[in-house]
Amino acid sequence: MINSLKFFCTWILPVQFGTRNLLMIKMVMLHTFSIQGRVWVVPSEYSDAEPDPLRNFAESVVEEMNSEHAEDVHRIYNIYAESDFQALDVKMIWVDRLGFDLHVHSEEGIFAVRIPFSRQVSDQKAVKSSFNMMAHHAWEVDKSYATPEFEKMTMVVIFYA
Repeated sequence: MINSLKFFCTWILPVQFGTRNLLMIKMVMLHTFSIQGRVWVVPSEYSDAEPDPLRNFAESVVEEMNSEHAEDVHRIYNIYAESDFQALDVKMIWVDRLGFDLHVHSEEGIFAVRIPFSRQVSDQKAVKSSFNMMAHHAWEVDKSYATPEFEKMTMVVIFYA
């Protein structure tokens, strides 16, 4: 079962199909994230996959987290991600039912890390509740009131040097 899907493309070309404007995308790589980790996707699984229930409001959640909760986003990164460098800036770039993606800007480049939710979420209220729970726990760990009760996520890809 596919839980979350991301793709990387080399080009996007706007095309008109009848009265509809569409985008033609040349995919280079298709990653999925499931309970078991990353897996390859066959075309039938891709076409039959259910859309993420957060798709209609994910962008507004990301904007809100970056504008109104930037300190919490940065603290969650510091506590939930394993890194060997100082982050200059941390931005949430996407959220789905399984977690959220962060871009971490440092002197070494721009890195990405995925932070999973402790449970799958299905609506905006659950996203904010999970995020607030994580932010609160990160604050407690940061202040040494609590110990981490999770495995830290490792930094992943360097996007730009």
